[in-house]
Amino acid sequence: MKHLDKAGFTIIETVLFLGITGLLVVSVLVGTGVSINIQRYRDSVVSLQSVIQQQYSEAANIVNLRSSGKTCDNNGNIGDSASPTESRGQSNCVILGRIITASNVLGYRLTSASVVGVLPDVNMYQNDDDLLANAYLKKMTGTEDNYILDWGTRFVAADNSALHRLSFTVLIIRSPISGNIKTFINNSEVVDLSLAGAGAKLFNMTDPSKTGDLKMCVEDNGLTTQPRMAVYLTSKTNSASGVEILGGESSGCGA
Repeated sequence: MKHLDKAGFTIIETVLFLGITGLLVVSVLVGTGVSINIQRYRDSVVSLQSVIQQQYSEAANIVNLRSSGKTCDNNGNIGDSASPTESRGQSNCVILGRIITASNVLGYRLTSASVVGVLPDVNMYQNDDDLLANAYLKKMTGTEDNYILDWGTRFVAADNSALHRLSFTVLIIRSPISGNIKTFINNSEVVDLSLAGAGAKLFNMTDPSKTGDLKMCVEDNGLTTQPRMAVYLTSKTNSASGVEILGGESSGCGA
């Protein structure tokens, strides 16, 4: 009776097979992890863009959240009272839009809130800017929302230093004259609307270095080595379409 030899894998062949298979698995996992991190970074940039765009929607579609206990008199004084002197709809106070601020003292977060004002006689002013500068604009307390970017990413200045925090003010106002949305930007400081001179800092600014477009570079927290992206807000834009994402080398944010 003839016996047939049965060939099999040697130990060396088995070790080589397992080693190659392991390398393939590791390379797939590493590639998947890189892709996930890149997507997380992009999602954080898109989320930042969406948060700013949402402010335009809220400015165009005003919702009055003023409670019955919040006063707003015809001198522009806003506060809380158990017995408000002017009920909702019975004063000259008007919700005009939204304000977005970021402070290099408070860190990497956005704060947004409703803006209320007392409108003067529209016949006294030639344009929206002059009217708004005299409208007793104030941030409405109790309407603040804070936003921090996802996945540990942070918005920084264009030099892309992780420690270079931004301070700025973005005012998004629906014009009481034309009904159009207007955007005013101070890209170097937080403007307190209740203080004297606030209008000059936003509407009639004489220092070109403090006005103009706003670029928020997004620091990636080690998620990617690709060129970093930015959210760019065009000054004087009248809609959410003015909030754009700059990607790749065009962002000017470095790697």
